[in-house]
Amino acid sequence: MNPITGTVRNGKIEIPAPSGLIEGTEVLVWLERNSSAVDESDKMGATEVERVLLAMEEVRPFVMTEDERAEWQQAIEDRGKFDQTTFDSRVRKLQSHWE
Repeated sequence: MNPITGTVRNGKIEIPAPSGLIEGTEVLVWLERNSSAVDESDKMGATEVERVLLAMEEVRPFVMTEDERAEWQQAIEDRGKFDQTTFDSRVRKLQSHWE
């Protein structure tokens, strides 16, 4: 997906219509983090960054027992089998939204 640059005018976002999109196509728009429209108050200060880094150093690694590891592996395999057996029906359901 290629980014498209737009402009805000009179409370609306104006973007050039990319070829291939029909009139009325809904699009999603994300603000860039370095945009001047982003609130600066959500940034972490140096003290907060230091506290977070110190807290991260104290986190112990997650260790699974052999039984937990086997259970986790079985859950992954079960999900894979589920995905394989339901793939066609989910594709048909998605396709029905565009028909």
